[in-house]
Amino acid sequence: MKKFRFVFAGFSTILFACAVLSVSLMLGCQPEGVSTPAKGKTSPKLKITGEPLKLGYLICNSKEETIARFAPVAAYIGEKLGRKIHMVPMNTYDVEDVVKEKNIKFFKTNSIVYIQLTEKMGTKLMCGEKRGPLGRFTTGKIISRRGSGIKTYADLKGKTYAFGPMFAPFGYLVQYDMMLQNGIDPEEDLEYYAIPWGAYKHTKTILGVELRGYDAASAPDLDAIKMAADGKIRMGKKYSEEEQEFNVIGESEQAPYCTFSSTTDADPETSRQIKAALLALTTEDKVLMVPERLEVEGVSWDDGGFLRTGEVLNICKAGMIDGYEEAKDSDYDGLRKMMKRINMSPYANFDD
Repeated sequence: MKKFRFVFAGFSTILFACAVLSVSLMLGCQPEGVSTPAKGKTSPKLKITGEPLKLGYLICNSKEETIARFAPVAAYIGEKLGRKIHMVPMNTYDVEDVVKEKNIKFFKTNSIVYIQLTEKMGTKLMCGEKRGPLGRFTTGKIISRRGSGIKTYADLKGKTYAFGPMFAPFGYLVQYDMMLQNGIDPEEDLEYYAIPWGAYKHTKTILGVELRGYDAASAPDLDAIKMAADGKIRMGKKYSEEEQEFNVIGESEQAPYCTFSSTTDADPETSRQIKAALLALTTEDKVLMVPERLEVEGVSWDDGGFLRTGEVLNICKAGMIDGYEEAKDSDYDGLRKMMKRINMSPYANFDD
């Protein structure tokens, strides 16, 4: 990763794509599995002990989406532990500072941030999140539009490209590494590359190719699967070969994605209890959302947002996950090698 060039092209097309995306998000931003409020239902008596337990959650597409998806998981953990949870959304670029400043002992991040924190702070792996056909593993693809004539890595030379966020394992890291491993230097061989601004960057990269704003782009497999299932794109097993909208130029090796971990000085018993609760979570489990059990930093309950007292949520459906499973640190070694090859923090050496 020698340098970063950020250029806008196909500006009107991308503005249109973002406008379409914004409208679709406003019309359908509520996660699946959300019930209507449970009228007349009150919180079961639960003995709350100790100070609120802080749980950090790395922001995914947006702060709002992250809270809507994972507040039910946090509430579930609190219910199992008999603790009130203080949920802290964390931006990718300052996770280490937030963890230290707010004294957060337990957190969910993506696999790159897990690796970075492990190198810098010596964090402990707890478990991995399952989502999609590969469980806690997933892949990333490089795609182009059908009919564009861009079918191979060599065809990427002189073309425009859209990456996801720089610390996205399957929207930036794996694609950058695949290009280097196949004779394409993104810094020298592409006409330019860009990272879309704002939230939902992965969605914007894929739509950018569909709407001809970019010649090719990164497509995290989980995002592509969700967009295809929602009918936003024609890609994957749901569609016939004739219906496919994209060429898949390359696909990465499988690697772990979202990860629960803790600081080295976290209470071992609390860590054990959180891990046990997560591993026991099933796709049928529901949770009653009440402020007595959960507070989310910077967000109020019942003010027209997505924290509504008395709502009963299916935890996995709301979070768009399938649960959690055991993980081992060596599973992340493939990503570590990629991070070293592209000169990414914490392995970056800018003297080379």
